[in-house]
Amino acid sequence: MHGSPINSNFSGSLRLAVVALGANLGDRAGTLNAALVALEARGNKVLARSSFYETEPVGYANQPDFLNATALVGVPETVSPEDFLAQLLAIETQFGRERPFPNAPRTLDLDLIFFENETRETPYLRLPHPRWRERDFVKIPLREIFEALGERGTEIVRRFQGAHGLF
Repeated sequence: MHGSPINSNFSGSLRLAVVALGANLGDRAGTLNAALVALEARGNKVLARSSFYETEPVGYANQPDFLNATALVGVPETVSPEDFLAQLLAIETQFGRERPFPNAPRTLDLDLIFFENETRETPYLRLPHPRWRERDFVKIPLREIFEALGERGTEIVRRFQGAHGLF
């Protein structure tokens, strides 16, 4: 499946975030698409989405393969990174996410990778995501989005703290 067309109407009143999506239980593609709809229902705007990528699990191997993607999301400027993360966690719960042990199989996993040039180092939130560079299932779909955006993608990458070297 190919990523969605790039929405070039980026509003100045939106802050940009990158969300990594993954699922390895149930209707994986259906869940990832529905999670993007749920993000928009909370007042966000999905500006671009990568293709879906089939990947092997990391950390706990005795589980089904994942379907992964990344999305460039416009977040209203009144929403903090912590509030946006709370939205992501609520959407995971909405889709039946359980956390019986680290790296367990999941119906939906939403990771906040970048939120503009914000940095955080708290027990609740670390920005940029501390392991994004180690994860091809984040880097490859993210690169797909930014390359599709061309020069605009390069400009957007500069808005994300710690994203240098993505290309």
